[in-house]
Amino acid sequence: MKENKRKEIFPFFKNNPNATYLDSSLTTIIPKVVIDEMSNFYQFYLPTIERSNNILTEKSKELFLLSLLKIAQFINAKTINEIIPTSGTTNSLNLLSISLLDDLKEGDEIILGEFEHASNYLPWLVLAKKKKLKIRHYKVNNDLKIDYEDLKKIKNSRTKLISVSYIFNSIGTINDIKKIKKIVGKDVLVVVDAAQAVGHIKIDVKDLDCDFLAFGGHKMFGPNGIGIIYGKENLLKNLKLSNYGGGMFEYYNLEKFDYRKLPNKFYAGTPNITGIIGLAKAIEFINQIGIEKIRNHCENLKFLLEEKISKLEDILILNPKIRSSILLFRKKNIHSEDINYELQQHNIFARNGFYCVNNDNKLLNTKEQSIRISFQYYNNEDDVLKLVETLKNGGDFLDGLFNTKKNKKCA
Repeated sequence: MKENKRKEIFPFFKNNPNATYLDSSLTTIIPKVVIDEMSNFYQFYLPTIERSNNILTEKSKELFLLSLLKIAQFINAKTINEIIPTSGTTNSLNLLSISLLDDLKEGDEIILGEFEHASNYLPWLVLAKKKKLKIRHYKVNNDLKIDYEDLKKIKNSRTKLISVSYIFNSIGTINDIKKIKKIVGKDVLVVVDAAQAVGHIKIDVKDLDCDFLAFGGHKMFGPNGIGIIYGKENLLKNLKLSNYGGGMFEYYNLEKFDYRKLPNKFYAGTPNITGIIGLAKAIEFINQIGIEKIRNHCENLKFLLEEKISKLEDILILNPKIRSSILLFRKKNIHSEDINYELQQHNIFARNGFYCVNNDNKLLNTKEQSIRISFQYYNNEDDVLKLVETLKNGGDFLDGLFNTKKNKKCA
């Protein structure tokens, strides 16, 4: 599809024709086909399953199961038994930390990164405090990539779990999950936060050999309020439950409680059927374009922007030469919140802050917030040039008078 035609398949741009949206790491714009799929489901189907044995619920169940199958195939899971619907990536990671509570004991160790998104740090930190676990941090080299040799050193016999982003949401580095699994070995659980990866790079859970993987729909052209936990089937069979209710039990009384087989043991209450159907349609949309085409398109725009703004005065690029859809930069003596305000006056929507990463300022050797530009399929070279011209000509406003500390914001 021609670049100038891409935005036509997204109703948001039809209704906001002057918007230059450069914040897809926060959330993606939803294409019309996904909106229509969800709307049609509400209009022609009953949005529940297995609560009444009639033809209406059976039709909905069929669509639900077919959608789960599409999701499983998208990440190359073995069966839908390895796919557990949640409300998003954050919910997935929290559920995992709660469910693994009884599998860890005092003195066990967890490996994390200091600059992981809060959603992939705080659940494990809370777990560590409850169980008196030790958290170790792997190092990151000056090229903003994980120091795998350091990871080998800190992994030991007490290490039980490592949780890591496939792509860092702030700097855009793609981490080698397969290599991490080989380093820590089969006895250490590898949990992957794939929120930023799922809409940009091909994910093959069999090849990665990760134990659990979490992602959400709203960063991959899908609806918000829907997410997925992938888990190896043998692990999910034994995983402790965190939710209980109708739909997940075989039988219970005061003496006995038996839950259903996978994946139904995790279906306490009515799942977000419409969200699953919308997510499956978003996957179909991605597959029709091609995930590699999306990746190359976004990375090319990132490198084009990097080339253009590196020539501007007082611009500091914080993640140079990183193959990614994300570019991070600052302007000398100007607070990023002021830059972001100026961009919005030109209908350019980006992101400023620390992006829910508490220690990114240490990693990037700066105590200042930054501007994050993140691309998706609907962006084009015109978006890049508009941003560059605005930065170039915005000097009258961006005078640095308000270069003070601002409150952190999450994204």
